[in-house]
Amino acid sequence: MSTAANTQSADPRTAPSREQRTPSALRGVLSLARAELTLLLRNRTAIFNTMLIPLVLVVALYFIGVPSDAGPGNLLVITASVMAMAYIVYYNLVTTYVARRESYVLKRMRTGTVSDLGILVAAALPSIVLALLQISIVVLGAFVIGSPPSLNNALAVVVGVVLGFIAFAGLAAASTPITKTAETAQVTTLPVVMISMGLSGMFFSLSILPDTLETIARFTPGAAVVELLQTGLSGIDRYGNVIAGFPEALAAMTRPTLVLLMWVAITFALVRDRFAWEPRR
Repeated sequence: MSTAANTQSADPRTAPSREQRTPSALRGVLSLARAELTLLLRNRTAIFNTMLIPLVLVVALYFIGVPSDAGPGNLLVITASVMAMAYIVYYNLVTTYVARRESYVLKRMRTGTVSDLGILVAAALPSIVLALLQISIVVLGAFVIGSPPSLNNALAVVVGVVLGFIAFAGLAAASTPITKTAETAQVTTLPVVMISMGLSGMFFSLSILPDTLETIARFTPGAAVVELLQTGLSGIDRYGNVIAGFPEALAAMTRPTLVLLMWVAITFALVRDRFAWEPRR
């Protein structure tokens, strides 16, 4: 009887297949993401900022006017995208990870069926949803003020937004080991936020910087996102030259895409080796 039982338990037909496990894992991630989104929606300050910041940005650029090769509508979208990645995704996600860690929520999550990567992704999805909402409000505002953004290469826009979200979410996870509490995140996240925005090339061409500083700036995730969005929306390269066709656009996309992939790889390695799932006393 034991032999028969062992044979039956070893029968591959009785074990869950990969196809069966994958939907289950996806459902677990989405379930955690819904719970995180519910908590985030209760944060009225976060929701208020998500709605207010893009409106202020639209009004400010409309009345002040910032000269740019990208055009006013495209500049609005590019600026909103980098701000959303730096603040809503990066900063907000650092505070989320740290708060969940300090309350032992992350540790308890690891006892479930969702993988470590799935837990981190689930926590990041609500912030990404809010970031997309903020960008959408800015796009709508650009149409309202009569400066709608253009679209020259959808692939460059998608690559810039998707890889930008992943890179900044990875930076958030990589920043949690040096952030003791959610309150200290205001200090530990400041360098990434300032560098990502200040050296992104949103408001001025990076080519006006000294050669060494320009080279350093080109390797920041913010600058890579701006370069891809300029290619996709305005059809210009990093120096403001008009891109003639799709092959030239692909060539212009290569370097910033590799920069973002580099940041994704670096942050993945750091998170794998150094991410803390419980408080370090």
